[in-house]
Amino acid sequence: MLLAALGAVVLLSAAVGVVLTFTQSPPAWFFFSFELVVILAGVFLMMLGVGKIKEGPAITLLCCAGAIGAGTLLGWKGTGQQINNQSITWLVLLRALIAAILVFAAAADVALRDPKRTLPRLAWGTATALPLIAILALYLNGVIPSAVGRLGVGSPALAFGVWMIIGLIVMSLVSAAGHLFITGFAIGVAAWDRPPAPASPAPADRQATASPTPSTPSGTQG
Repeated sequence: MLLAALGAVVLLSAAVGVVLTFTQSPPAWFFFSFELVVILAGVFLMMLGVGKIKEGPAITLLCCAGAIGAGTLLGWKGTGQQINNQSITWLVLLRALIAAILVFAAAADVALRDPKRTLPRLAWGTATALPLIAILALYLNGVIPSAVGRLGVGSPALAFGVWMIIGLIVMSLVSAAGHLFITGFAIGVAAWDRPPAPASPAPADRQATASPTPSTPSGTQG
């Protein structure tokens, strides 16, 4: 029912988005077109939540998350982040949270099909991705470019070498984390397709054994 509730929230937010589309003149048709994509994702999410869709729940969740996230982001950027001089960033944040929940639910659905084999790989993949996230944060904040730039003042060759080392580290982390995540989820997908184990036969001492009962004549003829 949680998925159905999330689908209802998505549809309600899309209804608000459609109303906002026509509050300005001319209407924000670009934003409206992507709201239709979000509405479709909300309908599929509700169908999954009430049990109308039974096959492939994880891929359905991922598709809904992608449609909600990408549709909202593209519509938001296409309208200049506002409609009729009203910011719609709150709508983006709400749907980004819902999309993140759906991605987590899809990952959990796959991982828990064979947790003994999938969870260690996913844990190691997460641990491998953490340094990558730290490097990305330092790069976006300008820490790494500034430090390498200072090295390049005295020796451009040294700065080039540092960039090469950073690039190799990043590629190695991406490859390792990607391999761990892909193999972990592949095991979960294989567990979904694996036929159930046959039921074990009952123990021999519990199997009832019927002993033949000899027939006795009802009478003798003399």
